[in-house]
Amino acid sequence: MKKEIMALFAVSILIFSMGIVMAKGKGAACTTIQSGKLLTSAGNVITTGYDEWGYNYQAHMFNGGYCDAYRDAAWCQAWKDDNLIMKWNDAWISNMDCDGDGLLDRHYGFTSYIGSGAWLTNHQSGSYEECTWDVSGNWLLDFAGGTDNREFINLIQDAEGNVVGEFWYLSGTWLYGGTLVGTVTGDSLHLDYDRAPILYTGEFNGTIGDNVITAGTFSDSGGNHLSWTATGTSVEICETCNWNYFTKIVTAPADATLTDGIWYAADGTEIGPVIWGEFATIQEVSNDQCDPAFKYSWHGSHPGFGYY
Repeated sequence: MKKEIMALFAVSILIFSMGIVMAKGKGAACTTIQSGKLLTSAGNVITTGYDEWGYNYQAHMFNGGYCDAYRDAAWCQAWKDDNLIMKWNDAWISNMDCDGDGLLDRHYGFTSYIGSGAWLTNHQSGSYEECTWDVSGNWLLDFAGGTDNREFINLIQDAEGNVVGEFWYLSGTWLYGGTLVGTVTGDSLHLDYDRAPILYTGEFNGTIGDNVITAGTFSDSGGNHLSWTATGTSVEICETCNWNYFTKIVTAPADATLTDGIWYAADGTEIGPVIWGEFATIQEVSNDQCDPAFKYSWHGSHPGFGYY
């Protein structure tokens, strides 16, 4: 009996090594990747392990650059330096051909992915450089049409780019001009101006460079709309920001309905937003070290794979 079992095991190994297995419940022969007979949609022979683009069809995985997943297509060059890892099940892309077309099977012989139980995970990551300016200090203002620098602003900026300060002007003697509150975003400065006790408001907007704020505009409640340039001390601060994004995608069940861009189960439970027509996003997680607000963003009622 032991010899018979060992013989059957040896035969099964031989059949698999030849690239032929029996399809479950069908009794039909399936061709495996090991046969060397299966092709990608581009017509290339599929082999075990990772190919030149990062696909490992035998292991149901992709690991490479974002554009590599699309054969370095022209439209995705903006994301060329981003990383991508994908994992999927047999229903998404099988590692066998059981219908005899020479390609890896998809959606288990269903006419479409609907109801097939296919799922995919998508994990992206990358980095970018974020630069902003620190404009803390005294700035001399030169309004267009003026004869000299009669005004200046004193600014204090925190690490988040929030700015507070004072606006001073000269009219015979130095007089207090008003308060300033605003933000620095990248190379853009915005300051809201409020003069008290006389109600007099306005705003400064400008573009920051090396020790100069140029192309600035100033408008106020008195009807003034003036351009200005300021000189002072600015320091550019740059940092490398790392980010990652993870999502789970499933095929909608056969009895699901799509309403206003959302897939719903037969009992009315929300599955998730539509993506690629037949698929729903059931979970998204986003993290960016330079943006604490950019984190876990959305998940459906049942973020696991097996439920659908």
